[in-house]
Amino acid sequence: MKMRIKILEDANPGERTRAQFGTKTWPVVWRGKSTVQASEDCDIELDIDGVESWLECSQEAEYPNQVSGSGTEAIICGSVSFVYDDDVFVLDIGIGSTLVESDSSAPSIGIGQFVCFIPTSVSVYPTMV
Repeated sequence: MKMRIKILEDANPGERTRAQFGTKTWPVVWRGKSTVQASEDCDIELDIDGVESWLECSQEAEYPNQVSGSGTEAIICGSVSFVYDDDVFVLDIGIGSTLVESDSSAPSIGIGQFVCFIPTSVSVYPTMV
């Protein structure tokens, strides 16, 4: 999924930093080939690196389709648009779609279902667009 973020702290390739999208910030791993500077706006491809924990969300109004964050952790919420046989599903998070690999603690995942979770980490790859 492509999006535009602001990097909040300098980071070398493979280092953790913080990103801002709209008014929300969350930690990311910078996967660019060179150092990124704080305050730099970047067009990126977002990759979710697993699920740390699943969140209870009774309805979409509670958590709209989005990547959000508290500053210390990312929160991913969206609607399931496709489910593969190998515990991977496609999640529509409003600005695009991303693949998510579920784990043994995952709720039963079905098309049209709304889910929220805290990812293990979020990697960002610059697209140079």
